[in-house]
Amino acid sequence: MSALLTGAWPLLRRRRPLAAAALSATMVAMLAAAGAWATGYVPPITRLAGADRYATSAAVAATYAAPQATVYVASGAGYADALSGAPLAGAHGAPLLLVAPTSIPAAVHAQLVRLQPTYIVVLGGPSVVSDAVMTQLQTLTTPAGGASRLYGSDRYATSAAVLATYPTPATTTPVIYLVAGTDYPDGLSAAALAGHQGAPLALVQQNAIPPLVLAQLQRLKPASIVVLGGPSVVSDAVLSQLNGLTTPAGGASRIAGIDRYQTSALISQAGYPSLPPASVVYVASGTGFADALSGAPLAARDGVPLLLVEPTVLPASIGTELTRLDARSMVVLGGDGAVSGRVLLAMSDDLDPNAPLPGACSVFPSDNVWNVPVDGLPVAADSANMIAKIGLASHLHADFDAIGDGIPYNIVSPTTPTSTVTFDYSSESDHVPYPVPPSPVIEGGSDRHLLMVDPVTCRLWELYAASQSGSTWHAGSGATWDLTSNALRHDGWTSADAAGLPIFAGLVRYDEVAAGAILHALRFTAPSTCTGYIYPARHFASQTSCGPTSDPPMGLRVRLKASVDISGFGPQAQVVLTALKTYGMILADNGSPWYVSGAPDVRWNDDDLHQLQTLHGSDFEVVDTSGLVNGP
Repeated sequence: MSALLTGAWPLLRRRRPLAAAALSATMVAMLAAAGAWATGYVPPITRLAGADRYATSAAVAATYAAPQATVYVASGAGYADALSGAPLAGAHGAPLLLVAPTSIPAAVHAQLVRLQPTYIVVLGGPSVVSDAVMTQLQTLTTPAGGASRLYGSDRYATSAAVLATYPTPATTTPVIYLVAGTDYPDGLSAAALAGHQGAPLALVQQNAIPPLVLAQLQRLKPASIVVLGGPSVVSDAVLSQLNGLTTPAGGASRIAGIDRYQTSALISQAGYPSLPPASVVYVASGTGFADALSGAPLAARDGVPLLLVEPTVLPASIGTELTRLDARSMVVLGGDGAVSGRVLLAMSDDLDPNAPLPGACSVFPSDNVWNVPVDGLPVAADSANMIAKIGLASHLHADFDAIGDGIPYNIVSPTTPTSTVTFDYSSESDHVPYPVPPSPVIEGGSDRHLLMVDPVTCRLWELYAASQSGSTWHAGSGATWDLTSNALRHDGWTSADAAGLPIFAGLVRYDEVAAGAILHALRFTAPSTCTGYIYPARHFASQTSCGPTSDPPMGLRVRLKASVDISGFGPQAQVVLTALKTYGMILADNGSPWYVSGAPDVRWNDDDLHQLQTLHGSDFEVVDTSGLVNGP
């Protein structure tokens, strides 16, 4: 074991509870986060889902910062009004929440309380959202009484009322989208695009343009009108009539595929010729419309497509479009019943994991302590005591899996907007701009680690206990690293990890395991540590003094004994265990014994990972790393 360093600030921070934290069904479930770091990248896949359409709507709303100036509300029992209003909400960067006709579901109510809206706009009349619900909504604005309705005598009149909120143009409205008021799928993808463009979306009948809608189209003087869906939903006669409403005439066109999925792909192709680096794509079921309607304003806010899939099958047209878009992450709207795990796996395949990232770089130099093998170093003199303190009989545990547990990370780029972050531990945090992407993936539970990696500039940023309020971010602590350098934190400084180390460097990532080798040390936790640390750690998180029989210090490096037979383990487990023999793992935080950190990924074989629990603390030994030092 290398020389022990002690320092001031003996503040105990038990970052992770000893029992695995349960994730709420209404919260974002991280289903995949992996990337071929030096050669390619498999986009992270996140899921926004709840127990039903209302809880999913609340999960989507949870991604919006509070307070919100305006929140839109529509019925979750009938979709026409929500479809008319979704582009309006998206254009204003506002959430759209679904309610029952005569009540506000608890999850939705909780989000309305959190969002503290000044105004609530109800889409539809009392027959779809009752006056009793309206009265309750009046109490949820700040100040009270800020709820109002946009509605008409039927779905078409409500559509016209929404259209009336768009200003009369000085010359023309660039584009208006039209969809059948009785057949919604074709309008779902277009709602996100229309919201992104600030364009209206109108409902029409198959063979007629309702008078109130016609009047609004005449007022808005569109330069072009795009009809969504084939003649079976909006007739050629209506299309011909629309050609006479554009300025100049003849500006009406149709986007229609052989089915709703190809139409969704064609809308994406027309509206998004390309996506900037690190972009996200939203995906929802094309057979149940509520989740897509809740998510359309979110996709509009982020300026990215919303694509439709079958519950258990990825349509070929959507797979092709996902490949073309080459997005860096995906958000699935709805639970497994809406979009199954099988579809998630197919989407990962169709996103071409071998597509190279521009400027991809390694995670620290090859001679960095994280990347140096320790299988040839001697056993530390105090190994037996240290192993016993962590837990001789305690199981090895993969603290990551295929269902969302683990520490996710966000791939960012030099064009990702940056945010100023305030800190609880301000004096030991890096006060730099942090490239927090829209709707970032954040670790669940109380730790809420937010990791951002830029493979173009080779830069890493990490936050602990990250939270957003309005447009500002706050964290317990934050740190940034140059991935081309061996430089450490200032002596005595924390990071987003208790030991003052980078978290990302020690994660088990699926791409490495799939490639057959992990070429760096891993990160792990122990129940308690002492008031000291050894290289490369820079900080402790304890109130217990270090000594010959004390708890271990931060930075302790442990490896799996060479004598342990790993031949009977599954292929994924064998890659992890080989790394533990060769590179070992570094103690970085207080937590459960022998918990190894990794990024969640839908492709993990949890049966393989569970095999790791057959190993115990007695199978490990502490490495003498006293000569393993590089950089300041």
